Amino acid sequence: MSLYFAAPTFHDAAVTHDASAPVAATTAIAAGDVIFYEVAVVSSSAGVEEDEHDIDCDDEECGGCKVVEDDDEDAETEELDELEIDLVSSAVVEHFDALMAFCSSHEVLHMVDLSKNLFKLVKLATDNASIVGRLRILKVQPDAEYLDAAVSLRAEFPGVVPSTLTDDDVAHMIGVLHGHSHELEDIAGTGLFPDVARLMHRCIPNCNLSTDGTTIWVTAIKPIAAGEVLTLDTFDLFLSTGAERIGAMTMMGLTCACEWCTGALPDQSRAYKCHTPGCTGIMHPTKTVFACTSCSATISEDEATIADDLLLDQLDAVESVLELQELVAKSLVHKYHSAVYHALDHLTGAWLMSEDVPASDMVVAYKMMLESADYAVPYPHDNKVQLLDQLAQSYVGTGNAAAAKETYQQAYDLSCICSGRESEEAALLKTLVENTPTNRQELLAAYGLDDECDEE
Repeated sequence: MSLYFAAPTFHDAAVTHDASAPVAATTAIAAGDVIFYEVAVVSSSAGVEEDEHDIDCDDEECGGCKVVEDDDEDAETEELDELEIDLVSSAVVEHFDALMAFCSSHEVLHMVDLSKNLFKLVKLATDNASIVGRLRILKVQPDAEYLDAAVSLRAEFPGVVPSTLTDDDVAHMIGVLHGHSHELEDIAGTGLFPDVARLMHRCIPNCNLSTDGTTIWVTAIKPIAAGEVLTLDTFDLFLSTGAERIGAMTMMGLTCACEWCTGALPDQSRAYKCHTPGCTGIMHPTKTVFACTSCSATISEDEATIADDLLLDQLDAVESVLELQELVAKSLVHKYHSAVYHALDHLTGAWLMSEDVPASDMVVAYKMMLESADYAVPYPHDNKVQLLDQLAQSYVGTGNAAAAKETYQQAYDLSCICSGRESEEAALLKTLVENTPTNRQELLAAYGLDDECDEE
């Protein structure tokens, strides 16, 4: 599956290809330019988790929902679909049920998409040995469980792992799948992209990833100079605190030299009100010092942690924006704190399933989320596009078509930077700018929905 618009592959892109060095631009790249695309070497759906299926789903053609009952001996088991049979060895096809049982008993293989992708990688390496070399250059965090699983797999299923692959090769494949797989929303699973995996992590990146089916592409989200290294937020750490970012990087054995990690910029995801009378500044931690951006007054780590814990303890009871605003008004925590953003995200997610919440409340919530995102995340991000889209839809619900049109324009402009001007998302948003819906029926039609689909 190739990209639906013109773009170079990694090997044709204006980037360096030295496997021993970080990937860098060989010419100046403008924000919004698609640098390269890649098709997943392996990809698989994640199956259906017991707490994620829809027990009322009766759609025989549904690709995701199925009834799962713990005590039902006839419950559906994971299977290879017709297109997958040729992507794995005959031994995997023959012993698939036993292999899935084996994988479910090993922590590092229990995820359905990862285990399927492993068997596809083994087949791919058997047919084309060069893939092994492409994987070897990808860094993997050492884990004895990877090797244990590889050794056990060969011992129990000798026909599944060919002699051309060593146990270390298979262990490295497992590690690569754990550390470098990307979520693919369209297939409800993950895929592996070895070229994209070579890009360096940076909490404040200069590139963004977009996906369509099993294809991924890299877009510059800011001007990139010739010789500049291409970077991605590998872990999608949107509005994560410094501690959360460090935890994710430590788990993968990575370090980062961005402005947040070096202390050149404060961690704006942790925001607190200044206690100095009359000061409207905001306090943030820069490394271990919590200081006001206006008057330089400080609070201690303990004071900030107590404020965080107190707010988090009360958030579960919040059911409206007004309740959240009142709670934050009494707290040391500022409205731009990531905890407030995530509380709003939870609220709006629940509201989307209900018709009882006024569109005006949705407008307030999405505006608050956008303010937090723009304040704490100093670069273009897909999540901001989605928030603008939701805000525009909420404006339509209030009857404010002019505000909806303006917001759709902002979403379109940002989408062009995040995913490129020729992306389907940008095309849809451009249409919504040019023909902004004025009521619910027009809104549903613009998104290719109808009332019955929306209610479901």
